[in-house]
Amino acid sequence: MPTLLCMRPSADEVDFKDTRFIVCKSIGVNAGGRRFAMGEELPAGTLNERALREIYDTPLRLIETFEYALQDEQLMNAMMAQMPPVDPDDEEEEEPVAAVSAVAQSIPDVPRPNKNKKRQR
Repeated sequence: MPTLLCMRPSADEVDFKDTRFIVCKSIGVNAGGRRFAMGEELPAGTLNERALREIYDTPLRLIETFEYALQDEQLMNAMMAQMPPVDPDDEEEEEPVAAVSAVAQSIPDVPRPNKNKKRQR
């Protein structure tokens, strides 16, 4: 069941600089040289604040805030359909490798003595 429009924040209440937005219409949105489909998130900086306000406010209403989109069942299903499938086995294998890589990169390079040099006395 779609959420009530009275729960939707008005354009005056939304911070267009720091809020995440989801495309909410099946016609999609063209922005930044790319077409975004229903359920896709607009990357930050794709549109300026004025453009976001214009497509958020009536009569267009092409985007919704991320929080509001999570409350709308139809829009949340569209968001889930946009997500790539995740194989649980692959995810478990990548985490330890990423953790080891992060630790390895944090270790500073320490000069090691050259074994081929003659010792000086």
